[in-house]
Amino acid sequence: MQRWRPSSHYSSGKRRHATFILVVCRDDEKIQSEYVAVDKVNVTVFYETFCPGSRTFFKMQLGPAVQKLSRFINLSLVPYGNARVLQRHGVERIICDHGPVECLGNKIHACVLHLVQNTTSATLFNVCMMGVNGAPSNALFTCGDRHNLYTGAIWECASSSQGTTLLRKHGNTTGAAHPPYVPYTLLNGVSTNRRNLISALCATITQPPGFCLMYL
Repeated sequence: MQRWRPSSHYSSGKRRHATFILVVCRDDEKIQSEYVAVDKVNVTVFYETFCPGSRTFFKMQLGPAVQKLSRFINLSLVPYGNARVLQRHGVERIICDHGPVECLGNKIHACVLHLVQNTTSATLFNVCMMGVNGAPSNALFTCGDRHNLYTGAIWECASSSQGTTLLRKHGNTTGAAHPPYVPYTLLNGVSTNRRNLISALCATITQPPGFCLMYL
């Protein structure tokens, strides 16, 4: 069986998204082709890069879920968490939950999401960084080598005002949603009470793949 996946998605006025997959089955006598439409689940994850719970969630749940179900989800990552904005002498500063090192980590994640066009690739790159201990710069360059991704533009973004601007944007998104803790996940705008993300997604997908039966 050969599968062809187009790189572009389309969106209707109702913001419903579909991916079309051309499935080609070959035998000695005929070739059968069919289009399969997939309704996607909107997934939003609020997190912060140095929160132990966020790091575990990325490595143990989000990474595997994206690898198995990427074509069934529209994923939005929001790297901000419990950060807050302070103003002193007319200067605005973002104070992150785990200090300046986490602010840098959050900016790097934000810049990856901004610069890497493929959401799945960006997410798996950020999953990789969550598994590397030490300075955020070390995680960035280590995962750049692992994923064969040039990281110069990402580092330049995170080290400049652009990184701060992107972080503020994620802060606005976080403030509007008021997540009670991080990591915090919404599926189609609703918090899930399932402990396993793959299980929650399988229960939400309209036409889940066969392997979901073991999670339901």
